[in-house]
Amino acid sequence: MSLFLRRIAVAALLLVAAVVAGTATAHAAAPVPQKIAEISNIGGVQNGATASATFTTTKPWRVVQVWTYHWNDAKGAAPGKIGLRDLKTGKVYGPWQATGSDGQGGVPNANWTANVKLDLPAGRYRVTDSSPASWAQNAESGGRGFFYVLATPLASLAWPALPSALVPIESVANGCGGGVASTEPRFGDTSTYLNSNNPLGTRYTVNFRDACNLHDAGYSGAKVLDKLNGGAPIDYFKWNQLQVDNKFYADMQLL
Repeated sequence: MSLFLRRIAVAALLLVAAVVAGTATAHAAAPVPQKIAEISNIGGVQNGATASATFTTTKPWRVVQVWTYHWNDAKGAAPGKIGLRDLKTGKVYGPWQATGSDGQGGVPNANWTANVKLDLPAGRYRVTDSSPASWAQNAESGGRGFFYVLATPLASLAWPALPSALVPIESVANGCGGGVASTEPRFGDTSTYLNSNNPLGTRYTVNFRDACNLHDAGYSGAKVLDKLNGGAPIDYFKWNQLQVDNKFYADMQLL
């Protein structure tokens, strides 16, 4: 494979690995929804909110759920609609159709829940409810209807940072031989030497595969672990050919 085609292949491999790893990271680090506003307590409730259910955010959020409570003298209430109103601009978000579920004591449809997907700017808002007459409130809530808003930080929805470009050296190297990247031994991996001052003496065989692998990685512009120098990462991305060849010569001398 030519050096140019090899570089293209390595670049494609790194890009695919980055996208796959980035996707995995996004799934693994999915943001956990949190309550950004809530009015509720365990006290006895009465019907009919007498004060506005408002809240303020100082940063944008992605709202995923809005909840209101309709105990309604232990009778519950058929689910209606819930919304949000921007108190500065008057803009209305929703209203969204809520679904009902049992509340305290098994009261049917006491909980109204609207699952939404709303990017909400920072600001001051009022929760709206299509049945204010059955909306639960009490003195502890200041007459405000029970509600909560569940959301995730918008910042956490950004694309995750690309992972490190570090790749296994065997993915970009093939030892002291030609062909595609491989862990298979190559004919040129080893060389045998003899002390010229003693032709009948011991012969020494040196395996240069690690040096050749690093040389391949250098020509590929890859970032790998340098096995010959303590296993530290080495990034060849900005190295030129002379620098790579000089390191190869030094690595061979070391071996």
